[in-house]
Amino acid sequence: MCRSALLAVVLSLCFVGCGPTSSVDSCQFDADCDGILVCVMNLCVIPERDAGEMTRDSGTQTTPDASVEIDAGQTDAGASDAGLSDAGLSDAGLSDAGASDAGTETDAGTCVPSIEVCNGVDDDCDGLVDDMAAVSALDAGVIELDGGFALANGMCTLGIGACSNTGVTSCAAGALSCNALPGMPGVERCNTIDDDCDGMTDENDPGICSVTGQICTGGSCACPSGQSVCNGMCKVLTAEICDGLDNDCNGQTDEGVTITCLADGDNDTYANDSVNTQQCADPSRSAFGNCPSGFVAPTQSPAIDCNATDATKFRSVTSRNDSDNDTYCAGTAAADCVGASALPGRRFATDCNPSNDDCDDARLDRYRFVASKGDQDGDAYCAGTDTMDCVGQSALPGRRFSSACQPNADCNDSQASLFQYLWVRRDVDSDFYCSSMAAEWECSGATPNAGRRLDSACINSTDCNDNNASLFRLAVTAPDADNDTYCTTTGASQCIGTNPPAGFRMANTCNVANLDCNDANASLVRNVSLRTDSDNDSWCSGSAYTACIGPGAAPAGTRFAANCAGDDCRDSNPYAGGTCTMPNAFTTAYHTHLGVHPAGNFTVNTVTACPTGFSVSGWFAERASNSLNGFCSATGSPNVIAQSANGLDGSTCRIVGNCVAN
Repeated sequence: MCRSALLAVVLSLCFVGCGPTSSVDSCQFDADCDGILVCVMNLCVIPERDAGEMTRDSGTQTTPDASVEIDAGQTDAGASDAGLSDAGLSDAGLSDAGASDAGTETDAGTCVPSIEVCNGVDDDCDGLVDDMAAVSALDAGVIELDGGFALANGMCTLGIGACSNTGVTSCAAGALSCNALPGMPGVERCNTIDDDCDGMTDENDPGICSVTGQICTGGSCACPSGQSVCNGMCKVLTAEICDGLDNDCNGQTDEGVTITCLADGDNDTYANDSVNTQQCADPSRSAFGNCPSGFVAPTQSPAIDCNATDATKFRSVTSRNDSDNDTYCAGTAAADCVGASALPGRRFATDCNPSNDDCDDARLDRYRFVASKGDQDGDAYCAGTDTMDCVGQSALPGRRFSSACQPNADCNDSQASLFQYLWVRRDVDSDFYCSSMAAEWECSGATPNAGRRLDSACINSTDCNDNNASLFRLAVTAPDADNDTYCTTTGASQCIGTNPPAGFRMANTCNVANLDCNDANASLVRNVSLRTDSDNDSWCSGSAYTACIGPGAAPAGTRFAANCAGDDCRDSNPYAGGTCTMPNAFTTAYHTHLGVHPAGNFTVNTVTACPTGFSVSGWFAERASNSLNGFCSATGSPNVIAQSANGLDGSTCRIVGNCVAN
């Protein structure tokens, strides 16, 4: 840093024209200082307003007049007043009273006292040079030293930035010196401090920020916008991809983007072992579950490779001998390390035909033991017992595999049309009704021989006429010529076909109530017992008689004898049944005749009249039981009574008559 710049750090806080001071107070804030003083580097100083510059080289100080330089306390030829000019001091903030012409002799040779400063002159005229020299008198209390500055209170500072240290000043031979020792420069860091003491703070040299690419701003290191710190460098972070790098800088590499794979050194999809590893996917290797070369996905690996260095051998598979390559295997199974195919002359055990071991591994057409029987006529009905034959697809000539034989043994192995025993009966007319002969166990073909029928296929075995297909069963029938279901007899056994012959009916379908009384007239079917009932009142007249009638009700004017209520007393009157006369059924009201009245005929009202179909007859006068005297008699009308008195005695009488059927 240049000298003027060094002084500017301190003098920029002072104003031009401030007076000298003999001492400087210590402070932390401006409020700790008196008057117009301000706190600079923990010392109270006068604020600068237009201070002149004073410079020293190796203890050399410059007067406030920038054009005059004093070396080792000696005044240059151009200096006036012992190096202090009025012009230089007035700008330095010293008044004429305190600094102008200070320490100089007047024209009369008289010493004018002033503040003693370190300049090799007896400024205070006490006969001593630079005794108790005050720094402030030279330039507002601050003077630049080589590599630092001094203050009026005798304190001084050497070094800049982090190297700055404070000491005390001393004056020797008109020059100020400082006993402070500057610190050693350090490494510049981002902290708003001049760590390397070069006069610049936080300069952007390499290494000022620990992270490559960060920029120091305001004492803090930060990556450019859009970048983040990753592994000591500023980077633009991206989503994690499978590339062996920590793309999202989370301390993990390829996390979440790898797939699980197994080692597969010969790339045959069979894994070397079962140890899982995480690998980057290779979409071009879908057959390997997208695992890269030398690896395979667990889901794509059929098994652990039995030979990890030979791609043609990768699996241990159980196989057996098959020299004739007929899929029928011989010998015991053994595990072979193979590829896609079994070893020559062998076949994978799972591909061997499971039905049999090869009975002849040297012949392609003989490979299995199969049970067979004789079948000379080739009708699938076999004869003899099972024999185990070494065969191929087909049985030996004249034989048939037992499993292909029909269930029954061949009853005639020399004639194909006869091969099975059947239980049969005779059925000459082929009407399914078989004769009554016993069933026979007969050697037949697919169907019974001619004139024979399977016993199980016979409707019955009682054909009553095996020479006529229309007659085949015995049935009980009865005559019914007029087909009215009323038969003339109870029936008799007859050889018939499906239906009885004309004029007959199955006896069990005849109406069992009666035998037909007229088989020539369907409307007359039964004999019944009848009586006459002309008035249809359920009371019958006359004796019962038998008549041939139809199936319905009795003829008009008659009634079934069993349904008659009894003998009708008058069959022309439906209101009269078993009784035609109702004695004393007709009555009138009583009439009372007193003795004071003359005898006469009197009308009486009917109380009990005769019912419908009946008329009153034989009426007579009846005296009341409490009427002891008087006389009464009937007249020609059942409602008129003749009454007379016996003296003063009266009478009470009524008319009573019989009701007789009309």
